Amino acid sequence: MFETTLSKIDAEKAEFELNECAVSREQKLTALWDLCQASETIPPEMKKQITFSFLIRFLRVEKFDIKRALHRVERYFELQRDWPELYDNFTIDTIQYIYENGIIELIQEPDENGTRIIIFRNSRWNPDWCIHEAYRAIDAVFYRTNKFSVRYFGCFKILINY
Repeated sequence: MFETTLSKIDAEKAEFELNECAVSREQKLTALWDLCQASETIPPEMKKQITFSFLIRFLRVEKFDIKRALHRVERYFELQRDWPELYDNFTIDTIQYIYENGIIELIQEPDENGTRIIIFRNSRWNPDWCIHEAYRAIDAVFYRTNKFSVRYFGCFKILINY
């Protein structure tokens, strides 16, 4: 069972903009989960990570179109398989120095529109570091903020300081 964290206003916005309604949300999540479990594209070891909380973002981005959401989930796992330099052996410890040096920072509170703000300070980047680490750090920020349902409406702003 999936419990939404959307406020009443955001739930109304989700229904209008994303075709998300409380009545069909659970049914569509279940249908997408079943399709993911049956997918030959998604590796069996990855199917363990698939939860309703994971799938909701794919349904929302595809406006609750199950076939398009499944395609996006399958592409997500293909990207992980095909780009091992980004996804293999990844832990927060491998990118912690990026946050500690203030290169990438997530402003803790969203702005008045619910937009999350990420600051990327290029001037602090050491060219000897692997650029894949910066991508991993931004990806980790996106993953971490996945729990903020409002992000599907306000999204992100990335401010770059050279």
